[in-house]
Amino acid sequence: MGFLPGNEVVPGRRAPGGGPRVFRVDGSEVALRDDTARHLYLRRDPEADFVVLP
Repeated sequence: MGFLPGNEVVPGRRAPGGGPRVFRVDGSEVALRDDTARHLYLRRDPEADFVVLP
């Protein structure tokens, strides 16, 4: 479980008060603080279908 090459990562909600951000990673939810999340390098799959929500 976690952020591994090839895993699908979807940004989710943020905790109240600017707390950790929740990401969905291959069906699991993982919460990361901003100082940890900024060390991630994500690459979008150009063949993936996605919808941008307002």
